[in-house]
Amino acid sequence: MKKGTKEIKKGTILLKSPEVSKTPFDRSVYLVCEHSENATIGLRLDLPFVEELPLGVDELDPITVRRSGGTTQKKEVFLLHTDPTAKGFTVCENLFLGGEPDIHKEIALVVGYTLWGPGKLVDEFLQGEWYLGNMDKKYLFHTPPEQLWQKAVKDLGGRFAFVSHFPKELHSN
Repeated sequence: MKKGTKEIKKGTILLKSPEVSKTPFDRSVYLVCEHSENATIGLRLDLPFVEELPLGVDELDPITVRRSGGTTQKKEVFLLHTDPTAKGFTVCENLFLGGEPDIHKEIALVVGYTLWGPGKLVDEFLQGEWYLGNMDKKYLFHTPPEQLWQKAVKDLGGRFAFVSHFPKELHSN
């Protein structure tokens, strides 16, 4: 991943700061798929999807990368993939959303998404709740979800490399 970006935009990866109070989103990793002054839509990438697939997507059963994308529309299914010919839209370099990807390409099934209302994510960022970086497909397809936050934060470099080694429970250090 390139050095951290300071702008929230499509293709930004959001990394929850361990320096904020404990929340259900601790050490979470989100991919921003859309960002405007009206709303931000993100897919959470660090939680495996282990439930039964929603009706109608059982033909996608061989897909090995499955993530719980968020708490909004928990039955909504998204395909993230590496097929530029799939007629989906580009999220970032070498990563696409939707369309009809070739089954021989890397494909991830993401169920649900996260929605931030107008200005909410920007406010959270300004309060120090998120680190920002650029998404790399290796995080989704080649990094186990339980290691994703640490890997992505470490890749930011600088002080973030140090932060990536903070224990989950800071008081246990």
